[in-house]
Amino acid sequence: MNRAGARYSSPLKAIEDERWTKIKEPSRQELRIAGADVRCKAKTNLVSVWSEVEERIQKDAIREYPKELKSLKESRLGEVKAARRALEA
Repeated sequence: MNRAGARYSSPLKAIEDERWTKIKEPSRQELRIAGADVRCKAKTNLVSVWSEVEERIQKDAIREYPKELKSLKESRLGEVKAARRALEA
């Protein structure tokens, strides 16, 4: 990203850049930065690394909070059942 003239503090910052939200059609600069962003993410294997880390965090949470997550699941299932009943009425 630096080589393309874009310095963002995190992988999500490029998409949050306000310069890109104020225009209707993408500029050459935006297209250049978007291409650099995709190449950078591919080069660093960002999606796979991010996915593996997220999976580890979730599995740790499941091991650490099984009762709370079971309760949350049951609560959500109850909400879904209530919504289905409301839709059928």
